[in-house]
Amino acid sequence: MVPDNTILLEILRDACRAPSGDNVQPWRFRWDGSTLSLYNIPDIHNPYLDFEERGAYIAHGALLENLAIAAPHYGYNASITLFPDLGVPDLVACIAFAPSVAYDDPLYTAISKRATNRRPYASRALTSDTRVALRDVAMPKDITLILIEDTTKKEALAPHISAMEQLLLGHPALSSAFFSHIVWTKREERVRRSGFYIKTMEFNPVQAFVFKLASKPWLMRAFRKLGLPALIANENAKLYRGGSALGGLHASDFSRTSAIALGRALERVWLTATTFGLAFQPLFGTTMMGYKSRHGEAMFLSDAERTAIEANARSLEATFKNTHDTPTLIFRVGYAQEPSAYTSRKEPNIVYN
Repeated sequence: MVPDNTILLEILRDACRAPSGDNVQPWRFRWDGSTLSLYNIPDIHNPYLDFEERGAYIAHGALLENLAIAAPHYGYNASITLFPDLGVPDLVACIAFAPSVAYDDPLYTAISKRATNRRPYASRALTSDTRVALRDVAMPKDITLILIEDTTKKEALAPHISAMEQLLLGHPALSSAFFSHIVWTKREERVRRSGFYIKTMEFNPVQAFVFKLASKPWLMRAFRKLGLPALIANENAKLYRGGSALGGLHASDFSRTSAIALGRALERVWLTATTFGLAFQPLFGTTMMGYKSRHGEAMFLSDAERTAIEANARSLEATFKNTHDTPTLIFRVGYAQEPSAYTSRKEPNIVYN
C-alpha cells in the first residue's frame, strides 16, 4: 500500500520546509501512484553564488532528510535512490514508500520549528548534553562535523566569515543581484514566498533605513566610497564571534552525491539544535565563493577580489580541519530570542500521472 495523494502532500509539505538559498525551492516532484520522483530545477539560484548546482543539491539533501524523518509520522518508511537514471540529469532521486507502524522520529517536531535566526546570540556555553547531542549527530559517510567553542578561535574566524558580505556589497553586480532578492513588505512576502524577507534580517531602525538606501545603485556607489561594505562586514563579524559555537561540515569531495550528503547532515544538525532550543544560522558564503573562485568560476571578480576571498576561505577551512578541496558549510549556534519574522513556504510542486 502506498500513500494516497492527501498523505503524500502532507509528507511533502513537511519535507519542503528544508532550507534553500534565497528561500527559493529548486525542486519539483512527479508521482506516478507508486514512486515519487524528485527533480532539480536548474539555474534557479543566484548564478553569482551557486556552483554547478551544488547549492541546489545541498538543499535537495536537506529536503530528503526531512522526508525520511517525516514519512514515519504518517505510517510509511521512505527508501531513497539517488540519481537513478544518468540519462535524465535533473532527476535527483526516486523515493519508494513502504507501510510501517506510525511513529515520530525524535527530530520530527523540530521540522516545523526550524528557522534561520540572525539575532545576536548570548555569550553562553553549550550545556554538556547539548554539546554531546550535536557532536553525536549521525553523519552520512565521509562527512565530518567540527564544533569550535573556544572564544579566541571564534574571534579569529569571524572576520573571514563576514568577508563574503564585504565582497557582496562592494561588488556592483553581486549587490544588484542580492538586492533583487530582497522582499520589503509582508504583503510582497506572502505573494512571492521566496527571497530574503527584510524582517528576518533583524535590523534595527537605523540599519533598516541605511539598507533601504543602499538598494539604490547610485547611492550604493557613494556608500562604497565611504567604506560602508567594510563597516557592515565588521558589524556582522561581531555577531559571528558571539554565541556558543561555530560549526563546520565538510566532505571528502564536492560531487553531486556529496553535496546531497552535506545537505542531509546540515539538516540533522540544525534539527538537533532546534530540539534543544538553540538558534542557528548558516554562514557558508565565504567558503562557497572561495571554492567557486579556485575552480575558475568567479571571473566576474577582480584578481584582488579572487585572491582575498580564496585566502579567507582557506583560513576557515584550515581551522575546521578541512584538508580537502571542498567548501566547509559553516554555521553559528547558540541561545537567542526567537526570530522577529519567518519566511513563508510554497506548496510542493507536484505533477500527478
